[in-house]
Amino acid sequence: MNSSFKKDLRIFSSLTHRHLKMIMANKIRLFYTLMVPVILLLVYVILLRTLEVSMVSKGLVEMGIDLSSNPELDKGVATVVDAWMLSGFLSLSILAIALQSNSLLVEDKEKGINRDFVASPVKKNVLIASYFVYNFIVTLILSLVVALLAIIIIACYGEFYFSFLDILSILGTVILNTFEATLITTFICLFISNEPILASVIGIVSAAAGFLMGAYMPFAMLPTGVQYFCCLIPGTYGTSIIRYSFLATPFSNISNFFANNLSVIPAGESVESIMKQINSFGYNVNFFGIDLDLLYCFIITLAFIAVFIVLNLIFAKRIVSFEKVKKHRTNQK
Repeated sequence: MNSSFKKDLRIFSSLTHRHLKMIMANKIRLFYTLMVPVILLLVYVILLRTLEVSMVSKGLVEMGIDLSSNPELDKGVATVVDAWMLSGFLSLSILAIALQSNSLLVEDKEKGINRDFVASPVKKNVLIASYFVYNFIVTLILSLVVALLAIIIIACYGEFYFSFLDILSILGTVILNTFEATLITTFICLFISNEPILASVIGIVSAAAGFLMGAYMPFAMLPTGVQYFCCLIPGTYGTSIIRYSFLATPFSNISNFFANNLSVIPAGESVESIMKQINSFGYNVNFFGIDLDLLYCFIITLAFIAVFIVLNLIFAKRIVSFEKVKKHRTNQK
């Protein structure tokens, strides 16, 4: 390990510690960062849950399935809807938290603090790496809080089904999505010069991403053209992966229920046709007419991660204006 690398590592560690110290000292910023996901969860519980559950239940009743005399199935359907919606909100929350956490990067750019860092001199790749790691740590901690709240909500409805493997799966998918969201939002914030612009971007992303990532409604309910456009959004595939970690067990439980209670299935229907109806609240992505399963979503997510790593390295110079750095160094002399 050469001395230059040791120096860069020491600088990176110091900068990351500084960023974390800054965000932890600002309790109001942390509160507002977590407030948006909490509001989303409350809106679902108070306003949307009954509507979403009744929509799926109505589809099954129209197929001739009597949910009122099958409380186990009725509960299973509600569990699928809750898991689908809450996992979607979790995916959206990860992106929103990552974007909001980058306010420190934008604030440092606006105040010229990054100019001081680079004038030290600090390598731009080391500086951007410190912001990335800081953002990843903060986003992961807050996202795990949101995931815990989602699990608590499911438990409060008496639908707790999570095994140890389910929890590990949720943890792994949250880490993967946090890594991707941090890369994407750090790249976006390289082109944002002040906090008012960041606030506008956060508002736009929070409003649009929920639909484009499939967090608010199933893709099957969207026009075909919109579905295809959603295939170009990185978060679409991350949302699918998180949904799988929440939905694998509920889907399996419902499928087993029908397999063990064939008398419940109406004439002319099958387990497959019924599951197809429920699968409108599924996790597969319609990629230009092709249903992508979990493996392909995972591969595409890794591809997006690789792309944004490269983009962050290429545009690292955007973390501070070159002209301003040059002027700043001249003034120092």
